[in-house]
Amino acid sequence: HSASTARMVSQNRFRYLNSMTTVTKSGNQTLTNQATTDITWDTETFDTDGLHDPATDSGRRLTAALDGKYLVLGALRYAANATGNRYIVFQKNGVGSMASMAVKALSATDETIAAFFTLAVLVAGDYVKAQGYQDSGGDLAVTSAQSLFGMTYLGE
Repeated sequence: HSASTARMVSQNRFRYLNSMTTVTKSGNQTLTNQATTDITWDTETFDTDGLHDPATDSGRRLTAALDGKYLVLGALRYAANATGNRYIVFQKNGVGSMASMAVKALSATDETIAAFFTLAVLVAGDYVKAQGYQDSGGDLAVTSAQSLFGMTYLGE
């Protein structure tokens, strides 16, 4: 009896630990100067537990399937421009900023990548968005190359 109980617990933990997704972009997205913008994600690299639904909110959100702690990660690759800063912002349930990271623009010829991760306590149904912000003085694209957003369930 104890052997089957241990196996059942192990099977459940394996299922939960496989609650994860990573999504990317198939095209560039233009961000207006000094405006926080939801990033759209239309391509799933993988999604083991229905965390991303491209039809929900234009694919902007990742939704927790289970109560617990999650690793949330993202990277936004901004087009080359030497002015200002580039941000990646994580927002929980459409309110404020859960966590953010800023990097200074590299140069007029080099693209800048803002990459960040954080730990979050989420209840099933909570969602997280990745947002971009830039202050280059004009519109600037987040490129599809190397931009990604993901979430992994870590446990209770």
